[in-house]
Amino acid sequence: MVDLFKLFRVETKEDIYTYCLLEMIKGGTNEFRRRVGLQFGFCDNPFEVVRRSFTNIESSIRKQITPDFILYNENQVSIVESKMFSSEGDDQTSDYEKNKEMIKRELGVENANVKLFFLTLSGISSRSEFFKPIKWTDFYESIFLDVRFQDECLEVIRKTILNQVDNYRRFEADIKVQKYSDLFQDDTYWITPLTLFASGTYDNVWQAVAGKERFNVSNFPVTGHGHSEFSTDLYKDSWRKQGTGPQDNVHLFIRIEWYYGGPIVWLGWEYYERSTKEYIPVSNIKDPIFKRKAIDYLLQFKMIWENENNHPLNIKTTKKAENSIKALKCELRGDCNVDETINQIKSVVSYYSMIINKVMDAFITKEDYLYFSEKKYRESERTV
Repeated sequence: MVDLFKLFRVETKEDIYTYCLLEMIKGGTNEFRRRVGLQFGFCDNPFEVVRRSFTNIESSIRKQITPDFILYNENQVSIVESKMFSSEGDDQTSDYEKNKEMIKRELGVENANVKLFFLTLSGISSRSEFFKPIKWTDFYESIFLDVRFQDECLEVIRKTILNQVDNYRRFEADIKVQKYSDLFQDDTYWITPLTLFASGTYDNVWQAVAGKERFNVSNFPVTGHGHSEFSTDLYKDSWRKQGTGPQDNVHLFIRIEWYYGGPIVWLGWEYYERSTKEYIPVSNIKDPIFKRKAIDYLLQFKMIWENENNHPLNIKTTKKAENSIKALKCELRGDCNVDETINQIKSVVSYYSMIINKVMDAFITKEDYLYFSEKKYRESERTV
């Protein structure tokens, strides 16, 4: 069967699945609506379904919240967040939980009970402990098997998603036996951090590497000749250091690029805008004094590293000026199975995490700017 979503290149746009499901709930039979309701705690009771934003919220980092969809009646509100190909935003599910009373008021069902659900490919848990995880394949099998839609378009979409469910089931089985490169060739768009990496993170496979503060995981596609199809960034709040100016802020992270021949793991060092948390190239830093100092810090770290490790450190450059360090490149083999690949990544991530912690400890504020102290960095070496 032709994969309709892949044909139109929307197979990894998770909102497509949400919008299709909403149309199916609105246009489906009572039996189909009952099946969907059962998954979200409604038994046989009728419910309304809505997708909307809420702006009058309590949150330190966002101006509005938009759950993927909400099912509700006068007795119950079920808030559903779907994360198929992306990871949870900072405090996202916590903000939903924090604002559940406001959501009830906005929906006009103040006396209803609230239930929270987290729908993901591999059934991982959300950061908020109040969300119940639901595995994507289990959910769609429970609502789509042995039903039909009179609308021909919805029926084709139902069959497309069921076919994807079968493919993902096979993918999960193949993870245990196939080589990474073979798996990548057969099922490229299933190989996301929510299957290969993040599922391990949330299953505590990575806990010894992550430490008490677990990784935030961000997945994004990469296009263009010579690039991987997608990348995964791993970061922690403690891997950011704020200076005194709006751009005087440093961010270290680990990037995994998922190439066919094997993953490549980088350590990255960039600066970011404090108000937006967006990364900024050194060439775009507006403060001329800090811009010069930032380049000096990058070059200083490059020199220290190369002198001590006899290993070249790559500084990513623009046409005009140094941009950021994209360093410690580690290319992993693609001819071993996925479990071995994961263990290789674990080892590299563990080592990079140690380096990042040392760099973070070496930053001080001096002359009103964030300053990388070679002395403090070398002192930390003696304690590692």
